[in-house]
Amino acid sequence: MRRFAPWVSAITGSGVRHGRITQQQRHAALEREAEQKAAAEAVGHAERRSLRKFLTAYVEHLQGKPSAKDVANIFKNHVFTDPDISDRDATLVSTDDFVGLISKVVAAGHGRTAAKLRSYLRAAYSLAIRAKTNPAAPQSLRDFEIQVNPIASIDALAQFNRALDRNLSAPELAAFLKRVRAKPVDTMRDALEVCIYLGGQRPTQLLRLRRADVDLSAGVITLYDPKGRRQQPRAHVVPIPKYVAEILERRIASLVGNEPVFSTDGCHAMDRSTLTNFVTAIAAEMVKAKQSHEPFTLRDLRRTLETLLANRGVSSDARKHLQSHGLGGVQKRHYDKYEYLREKRAALRALASRLDRMLAKNISRKSNRSRVPDTQPTPFAA
Repeated sequence: MRRFAPWVSAITGSGVRHGRITQQQRHAALEREAEQKAAAEAVGHAERRSLRKFLTAYVEHLQGKPSAKDVANIFKNHVFTDPDISDRDATLVSTDDFVGLISKVVAAGHGRTAAKLRSYLRAAYSLAIRAKTNPAAPQSLRDFEIQVNPIASIDALAQFNRALDRNLSAPELAAFLKRVRAKPVDTMRDALEVCIYLGGQRPTQLLRLRRADVDLSAGVITLYDPKGRRQQPRAHVVPIPKYVAEILERRIASLVGNEPVFSTDGCHAMDRSTLTNFVTAIAAEMVKAKQSHEPFTLRDLRRTLETLLANRGVSSDARKHLQSHGLGGVQKRHYDKYEYLREKRAALRALASRLDRMLAKNISRKSNRSRVPDTQPTPFAA
């Protein structure tokens, strides 16, 4: 049998051990590389499905809805400011995380905003869950693979969802109308007067009015109501009384295309906040002049005008169709296509007559502080 010298065996053994070490090092390097790749993919996956991107996709889905701007602002101010949560995978943000997030808003003294934040977050997750089985749902939400709604068990904060009940008395409404008429004729005044004389239409819808939506020969305008879960806005036809027709005729006379009727630059519709601030400023003037016992806002006018219509004997059904609320039932969507124009015209004639008499009369400046139910005609009696 052939023997090798000891030094040859030593060299051979060293080579084998070196080969094993090199192979182990290679395996270790490959494992590290795989781990780094997996970690990078996990980070990229989390970024693609982050809460920030999820809520942004939800806001994009809401575009065209009246709430879209408010939802975007609340997410921006109260969610995206916390990168530890907003940059995390939307499926990994827990109920406890959201409780802490919402609690901060409550602690800052913004209870109503906290309630809205909770509601908007719940709606976003709920829609994403339904998207899995709804072929018509947006693919952008389906991609997040949301399976659980972490907001569902969070208290609704009902104590901050106070029902609004501010209702202007007859002297307050008369004083308000006189102050509006005293302002220079401009887009804000025109929009507000049209809103009032049309029975308190939703300002957001009215401000979207375009030239093509105005039919002066037929004496109607068409607004579009996107509220609720409608895929397509519902057309809401409103007759226009004489005073409103005069305002609209003047405004559309200078339009050459299908521009917004209520625009300050000729291209873009006036923002609702502009009209809100206009009313709030007049309300402050009235409080200072002791013509009003407390401030009021643009939305309070809609409630006040419906109360006035009720006190003038306009039926609940006619008011409902005039102000376009509560019309989402199966009967209305599929069977009842009557526009109630006759009833709407009668209601608006009664309203215009009452408002004109309120402006013409020397109504006492002393505000009526009592709150009278809709069934009692005292506040707006002729």
